[in-house]
Amino acid sequence: MKRHEFAILLATTYLFAYMLLIEAGVTFTAVALVFAISPVPVLWMVYEILRATYNGKELRQEEQWGYQDRAKETLGMF
Repeated sequence: MKRHEFAILLATTYLFAYMLLIEAGVTFTAVALVFAISPVPVLWMVYEILRATYNGKELRQEEQWGYQDRAKETLGMF
């Protein structure tokens, strides 16, 4: 598993656990502490995603991002 994938999984699990703590009726202090710490995994996730390197081909001037997996003829009027 790549670092950014692990960061996404960990941050999602952390925030899901936070929601479960609220639903379970855990004390306000514990929920407030988990909420106060929650920016740490989210910011770490954002950092890891931005740090991940792109291994695809470079786009030419007339190409648009996101359409590399389709033949140019299937994109419509381009």
